[in-house]
Amino acid sequence: MNEGVRNLLLVDDERPILRSLQRSFADENYEIHLAGSGAEALECMANEKIDMIISDMRMPEMDGHQLLRQVRDLYPQTLRVILSGYSDENVIFRSLLDGSARLYLLKPWENERLLQVVANMLKMQDLFREKRIMDAVSNVESLPVMSRIYSEVNRMIDDNAEIKDIADEIEMDPAMAARVLSLANSAFAGVNTGSVKQAIVYMGLTVVKELLLSISVMETALESDRRLFLRHATYSNRLTEAIFRRKLNKKLPDTVACAGLLHNIGTLFLKKNFAKSHEAVQRRVNTGKGLHISLVERELIGFSHEEIGGYLLDWWGLPFPMVEAAMHHHTPSQATDINRDVICAVHIADCLAWELADRKPEQEVDEWALKQLDITLTECHEIVKDLA
Repeated sequence: MNEGVRNLLLVDDERPILRSLQRSFADENYEIHLAGSGAEALECMANEKIDMIISDMRMPEMDGHQLLRQVRDLYPQTLRVILSGYSDENVIFRSLLDGSARLYLLKPWENERLLQVVANMLKMQDLFREKRIMDAVSNVESLPVMSRIYSEVNRMIDDNAEIKDIADEIEMDPAMAARVLSLANSAFAGVNTGSVKQAIVYMGLTVVKELLLSISVMETALESDRRLFLRHATYSNRLTEAIFRRKLNKKLPDTVACAGLLHNIGTLFLKKNFAKSHEAVQRRVNTGKGLHISLVERELIGFSHEEIGGYLLDWWGLPFPMVEAAMHHHTPSQATDINRDVICAVHIADCLAWELADRKPEQEVDEWALKQLDITLTECHEIVKDLA
């Protein structure tokens, strides 16, 4: 293996597809490994350090979901991508739900799009492994952790538990149940329920799972900041969903339904663990000299709230589009094409949600993001007005 060359493992039981997929990477600087079954893939991974596995879903003996679950457990640092057809939608959803896969691409694939996604995921993985971020994380006494209920619900999802049993588990903690219902009723348009089970049925397990994570993280917030953080996060989520529904005429995908809630989690991390440096950042930004907060954070702290936010979501195993939304909510033009709609919507929502939270926005809405969604700032303000 050449030093510095990334190892990709391609898995598909149909050899013509496997060879075609291999040709897609012919001119790229990757070491390509091929496997025609789940067993072959695991054998390869036992002998090679694989950076990314791209697997089909429909395979005999061991399907893609079963394979990726094993890879998740045995090699958690390996990036896991599904490349499959529409007919596998249910198993793809389960793979994203339990964290077996980080991203999925549909067959037939576009070579340029596939190469861009692979390159971007590996680039982001390199960023998260940079010494400056790793040192910062290792010097923090405790990262925001998943609550016991979040961990247990994850386990139950893995075991395909009944929705009633999952609701019962959440209701074991009345405060957690109350927060789930509070966020469910406030953060998502049209939800009006007092039943945890009904909330799960309405929103789906993916959304509830991410809500539980959001609540766990918010509980780590400093008391004085919690209300403002929750308001901004909630409004960001509602605006993101509303932009999709009213302007793009489609539902925000369940796998990113909480992107607005968690996109700014890096700010919370910095406030809690780098309080003095964060205050210095705010003083510099408030001088009014047009300095972008992320640039000042990199200068004074060594990394930005976007980078550490993306790191945390990646560490928790959330889908790659969620990680990208956190990484690029201030710089949407730097994200991959595949998640562009989500990231642009989150960016716009992040900027405008501060108005609803009665605070000055951290930055103006990027004109590039507006053009990508074919929406005007006036239309955005109309959506804000309706939600207010």
